[in-house]
Amino acid sequence: DTSAGRKILKNNVQIFRRAGRVSLLAENVANSAGVRSELAHMVSRLILTQKRDIEKTISSKNDAQDGSASAAFQTKALQSWLNSAGHNKVVNAALSTGGADCPAKVDSTYAVRSGAIKTVAKSAFTADNVQDALEAIYEQTGVVRDYDLICDPQVKRAFTGFAETKIDESDESATHSATRIRTLNKEQADRSFISTIDVFTGDFGTLRLHVSNFIEKADTVGSSASLDNEFGCGMILPMDMLELKYNMTTNVKPMTNNGGGEGRIITTIAGLAHKNPLSSGLINFSAA
Repeated sequence: DTSAGRKILKNNVQIFRRAGRVSLLAENVANSAGVRSELAHMVSRLILTQKRDIEKTISSKNDAQDGSASAAFQTKALQSWLNSAGHNKVVNAALSTGGADCPAKVDSTYAVRSGAIKTVAKSAFTADNVQDALEAIYEQTGVVRDYDLICDPQVKRAFTGFAETKIDESDESATHSATRIRTLNKEQADRSFISTIDVFTGDFGTLRLHVSNFIEKADTVGSSASLDNEFGCGMILPMDMLELKYNMTTNVKPMTNNGGGEGRIITTIAGLAHKNPLSSGLINFSAA
């Protein structure tokens, strides 16, 4: 059956909007430090802010939501795609059996496998946990490849801990204190001390680590994806399987000037597409 093994996945788009206005005095009279035009400066800052809005939204736990008179359309974000609690969920509405009312339902055949979702305390996190997640992805895709790990600082520090110096504190006897032995894998003449990991290569793939401050950190959220990631989170992503699809690219339009000064409204309409959730994974730190 040449049509087997395919499934249409869907997601909603979301409107991102920022607006601002500059007074007549600020634009035409005030001698502003560092900028020639307050209006142009405002537009550039609003565009940058909207980019951060999109990054924050895409990295969050938001589930898909259909718009109504009282609610906006909402796109399904990465942590909802990767977390099993978000596969059939819809925001602010009752979930019918099997997620029939979910605007971005993920078929269980193509959902992220449980083995690729590692929930573990930070203190117990080891390289084997990463290998387990990569192995679970490989068992579904059969491909050893490069991934990008978008993570918060706590996960990044945990990876660096794989290569940190070790201290032996084993007691010789009950009456003697532990002997602390620090081992350094560097030349004594080298005056630099490097302690970081930016690339992790395992049996089933390579992770390139990228730290982000825009990953949502909470134990409870307004969305229905019940993922407690307040202790740390990292998303294992094949970037060629992800796409931010635009209905409207970033657009700048003037607002009506009734004498208060020139205004601009910045609008983007976009939605996140994940072409194959089976090729992704999730690292989630739980409470110790």
